[in-house]
Amino acid sequence: MEENTSKYERLFQTIQERMQRSPVRTEKSNTFNIFRVLGIADKEVLLCRLLGDLLAPNGSHGLNEKPLLAFLEQLNIADQFSLDAVKRAYTVLDETVDGDRRADVVIHIGDRVIPIEVKIWAGDQASQLYDYYQYFAKVRPQNKTRKIYYLTPSGRAPSDGSISGPGDHQRLSSGQYQCLSFREDVSGWINRLLVECDGSLGEILRQFLEVINDMCSEDTILQSIKEAVHLGEGHFERNSSLEALLLILEANKTNELWKVIRKEYLRQNLQFDKTRYQLIDVSEEEKGHAIFAVRALETGKQIAWICVDTNLYIVANALKPQYENQPEWKKENGSVWRYVSPHGGNERFPLRNPTTSIITESALSIGDLLDQILF
Repeated sequence: MEENTSKYERLFQTIQERMQRSPVRTEKSNTFNIFRVLGIADKEVLLCRLLGDLLAPNGSHGLNEKPLLAFLEQLNIADQFSLDAVKRAYTVLDETVDGDRRADVVIHIGDRVIPIEVKIWAGDQASQLYDYYQYFAKVRPQNKTRKIYYLTPSGRAPSDGSISGPGDHQRLSSGQYQCLSFREDVSGWINRLLVECDGSLGEILRQFLEVINDMCSEDTILQSIKEAVHLGEGHFERNSSLEALLLILEANKTNELWKVIRKEYLRQNLQFDKTRYQLIDVSEEEKGHAIFAVRALETGKQIAWICVDTNLYIVANALKPQYENQPEWKKENGSVWRYVSPHGGNERFPLRNPTTSIITESALSIGDLLDQILF
């Protein structure tokens, strides 16, 4: 037992040290975000569609060449193209490369092409960037390319296998590809665009920036864990850190570890008058979404239940008459319920899945809500 505990402590310390190298944004806005709803951060195809449309002068954004020009300025290559060439440029998604391969986003400007390979969570394929470069530089010499752009959340380098060809000395030089990041390059580009637009498009771009921040934080954490257990592209090493991580994952197959953490967080941080109310564990028969029941000490009866489905909420049988018309309380199946959040009001506090928000959020005041319940 002590040996395993020591393994876990070393693993956590190593991950923490690596995460300190890059800022990780742990807080997330609870406001509606269409890109979070669609899970776009996990869908490279949807991301590429969005990027491709924004980069196209004839895209549905209605800004003509401005987004593409801002992107070229972000890459410090805008002076290589005439304004007329930028206006006549177009983008191609999934452009076929050498039969069965497809480049994610390709910008065609005059006789130049700017191929962009987007990698979020997928790994590199053998000779992928090497083959793309050879295709655009040699197979289609009429479309001149100077480099392949490799876009990832944090700007990581492509694997050696991706930039190497089949021969011993076939390899792209550092000048033939360039790493881009959502964290710096795409965020910087979107911020440039926000100066040019407002209204619905401005709101969409701001929501996109939020998701980019989420994605980059997740990528930083993932890369930190991979480094800590010495796991890399084409590299697998048996070690005590990897063993500790696998034991944690094995223990959390059904999210049980998170449920324990969440329960103790709520037990510690739910605030109410403890001379009037008591938090008690629910029985197996009561469980459902319920985590705790609340007992009124005056009567000894259970008057409310603290629950989590997607978000944290409280359920009761009935309200005192003066509170029955409060819009935050919803009536459903003979009961009343409302959301509970550190920020009060009707804000959501998502707790179904693991979240670092429990580190930054502490007080969860429910005393006033309990006083509104009829018992």
